[in-house]
Amino acid sequence: MKQFLEIRDKQLESEKPEPINSTKSYIPARINEFIIKKTNGQCTFGNCTKNGIHKHHRNRFSLSHKHDPDDIVLLCKAHHNLCHRSLVNEANWTILEEPDKHQAKYLVDRKVLEYSY
Repeated sequence: MKQFLEIRDKQLESEKPEPINSTKSYIPARINEFIIKKTNGQCTFGNCTKNGIHKHHRNRFSLSHKHDPDDIVLLCKAHHNLCHRSLVNEANWTILEEPDKHQAKYLVDRKVLEYSY
């Protein structure tokens, strides 16, 4: 099984599209398809087994203006909501007791919540 996973990882790495700088938040089709293939359509948060329905830029798009396949993850609705409430440490995917208000992401997340929830 370990060999199979290593082969799959190498194949995915060879298929990975280049990051794209853009002023539009719409994720390009090649990157979108890659994200779904990489995650098998499943939420990437810890041991979650739900279907991933939200593509989430771990480094907020409004700060970077970049669609980087290494930085975009697929999340279920619940984990996506937690991320945009700044209640997730996205480096190690742990849930925080309260938001880290010193991060630039926190300010972006406040704006996202105003428009989407």
